[in-house]
Amino acid sequence: MVAAAAMTEGRGGISKMNRATGMSREVIGNGIAELELGVATENQQGEQLQRVRKVGGGRKSAVESNSSLLDDLNRLIEPATRGDPESALLWTSKSLRKLSEELALKGHKVSYVTVGKTLRALGFSLQADFKTVEPGQHADRNEQFEYIF
Repeated sequence: MVAAAAMTEGRGGISKMNRATGMSREVIGNGIAELELGVATENQQGEQLQRVRKVGGGRKSAVESNSSLLDDLNRLIEPATRGDPESALLWTSKSLRKLSEELALKGHKVSYVTVGKTLRALGFSLQADFKTVEPGQHADRNEQFEYIF
């Protein structure tokens, strides 16, 4: 996006974008080079597609770059995992922020958003099933019904 804007600015565009965004001139220059070259790939039907970046480019996921993250997350949610044995729906009673904090204590630097994405990938629902929580009866329940009639 920044490289495309720098290209439209013409002469001095890289410097303008460098000052506006704080991105290094080298990174902006590399982006322009990628835009000018493009990378040709094929889709599943064999048609040629024009790509801006190579397949597999970008940052690796937190689980890929940190192998012990998944094990530590499973240990944290195992005692708090709930679910219906009749369906594949699982959830945990711990909040994403709490799990993120507990993982930080174990040395993992992950946000609650990353924890949520990882749990979704493991098949967890991020909303607890409220039907399983039965409310207690109110002390004045009978009086309420008598008042209605």
